[in-house]
Amino acid sequence: MPAGYQAKQRGKKTVYCKKAMESGTRFSREKCFSRETLRAMEASRNEDQAKLDQTRKICASVDNCSGG
Repeated sequence: MPAGYQAKQRGKKTVYCKKAMESGTRFSREKCFSRETLRAMEASRNEDQAKLDQTRKICASVDNCSGG
């Protein structure tokens, strides 16, 4: 189970829920996901992080990213 998520039963399915503050309000909202969805979200985050790290390596100096 991912950190910060609590397992809950919804019918016959187990979902993983986490409370998060709703943007622009003081209210929290519980968001629930299936295990497969959480895995896909994690894979996407890892891919995005890898792309960001690659960009940082390429743009280590201003000359590389400023075009000249």
